[in-house]
Amino acid sequence: MINEQKIRPTHERYGCMVDLFGRAGLFREALEVIETMLVMPNVVIWGSLMSACQVHGEMELGEFAAKQVLQARPQSQWGAMLLPNINMEEKRWQDVERMRNLMRKRRTWKERGCSRIE
Repeated sequence: MINEQKIRPTHERYGCMVDLFGRAGLFREALEVIETMLVMPNVVIWGSLMSACQVHGEMELGEFAAKQVLQARPQSQWGAMLLPNINMEEKRWQDVERMRNLMRKRRTWKERGCSRIE
């Protein structure tokens, strides 16, 4: 990246690569990008992988990514919201309940959004 294209690696550029590989279902390649990053992967990078894993049904890697999000930022709504969804798809109801109880204890919740079309 630096030598050939003269582009300095940033979280945004790495995030784009992880997102592209994830959307294409190329999880090995996405994980390789994360493992070889010159900067520490942040919540957005792991969250991109986690979201793609949920879409494509790659639950084991998605759970790993969710745990990385929660480890990096324990109060993160992103990891706390998607990890129960991953567990629900795997029908691991005890893990879903445990995670939701932890969210209540930490007072973590999903903020409601609002969209408007004019």
